[in-house]
Amino acid sequence: MGGSRTLQDQRHGQRAWLSYTLPSDKLRLAWIEVEHLDRRGRIGPVRAGRASTDVRAGIAFRF
Repeated sequence: MGGSRTLQDQRHGQRAWLSYTLPSDKLRLAWIEVEHLDRRGRIGPVRAGRASTDVRAGIAFRF
C-alpha cells in the first residue's frame, strides 16, 4: 500500500434555550430550545457535510 490518506472529522454545535415560570395556578413552566449542528468530514479527495437545526418547545402543567 502506498501513500497516506487524509482523514478529518469536524463537529460544531450551538444550543440556546429559554424557560419561564408562568404566573398561573395551572401552568408551571414554558420552555423553548434551538439547537444547530454542523458536521464535515474528509477521506482523501472525498468530502461530505451535513447541517441540521432543531426547535423544541414545551409546557409543564400542574395537576
